[in-house]
Amino acid sequence: MSQAIEFDYDNQHYTLEYSRNVVRQMEASGFAINEVDTRPATRIPQLWQGAFMMHHKRTPKETINEIYTHFTKKDQLIEKLVELYFEAMTSLIEDAEENDPKKIEW
Repeated sequence: MSQAIEFDYDNQHYTLEYSRNVVRQMEASGFAINEVDTRPATRIPQLWQGAFMMHHKRTPKETINEIYTHFTKKDQLIEKLVELYFEAMTSLIEDAEENDPKKIEW
């Protein structure tokens, strides 16, 4: 499992990552991870803003956007966000663990 993105900004600590529920919410609002390369002007801001939903849901959009402007190595940042998003998304389809006592086979 990848580590979340953690940083401090304006005397507050932030932890960015996605949960299954956040992925569902983002997709329900129209986000499509496969469009990050083809529609970057729309999808990258959505990916960035979605990363705040798990731990910092009440952070104003203006603050989220301001924080983004101060990041260096944005290409690596976006790659990491995509990686974290995919981990949360694929957890929806992973099989139960082998040692899961409630595992159901069909």
